Amino acid sequence: MKRLGAFLLRVLQTALLLASIAVALLAFTQLFPALTLRAGLTTYAMEFTARLPGWLALWGVLPAPTGGVFRTDLFVVALAALVASDVARRVAKGLK
Repeated sequence: MKRLGAFLLRVLQTALLLASIAVALLAFTQLFPALTLRAGLTTYAMEFTARLPGWLALWGVLPAPTGGVFRTDLFVVALAALVASDVARRVAKGLK
């Protein structure tokens, strides 16, 4: 049973890590408006923002020297997913 729990936690850890990378890349593309428009990521960013809690959505949107915006709300979500991924990895390691 411990092995199954460890395996499921590793799957969760991998999913959280991939989500963290995806959100960080989405936040990075917001720094460059031409890249965001060319890749068509504006709608994805707005859809993602709509699913965030009200107190976090569009919190800390700062202008960037590149003409885009620095989205601290997306970086907070990416960091939280990365921390949760690390916690899941450590717990899974302890179950082995």
